Amino acid sequence: SKMLKLLLMVMVGIVSCGNSKGKRNTNYHIRTQTSDRWYSGSKTLPLYMEIVGSRGSVELGLLNPHEDFVQGGYNHFDVRARDVGNIQCIKMIAEGSSDDALLLEWIRVSSDRRQVQKFFHPSMWLAAKVQDKNEKKTMSLCN
Repeated sequence: SKMLKLLLMVMVGIVSCGNSKGKRNTNYHIRTQTSDRWYSGSKTLPLYMEIVGSRGSVELGLLNPHEDFVQGGYNHFDVRARDVGNIQCIKMIAEGSSDDALLLEWIRVSSDRRQVQKFFHPSMWLAAKVQDKNEKKTMSLCN
């Protein structure tokens, strides 16, 4: 009976390892600081992120479903997703129908498996409705 249980556990382990094909998950940690410039924060702008790495890319989805970006404030988002290897770039996408815009001072992305990466983008506003040459709906940042 113990031998049968052990054999079953080994078989389940082999099957699950065989089905993973190297697509392991990791926890991503996204930290941001909103600029302290006037009106740089946002209460209504949905912000999405995609991470591009040495082994592909992964969409993290909506980062801020219940959290505002306060002027001069810090935000922390933790998302579990497929490990893309060494983080090379991030893509930020502003969605929604509001006229709101967001100016982040910096974004730092790390994972449980990889070293910390920082992406700086001063003076780049994210907006769902682009109304100015200094605003973008989608922003790609590479390190």
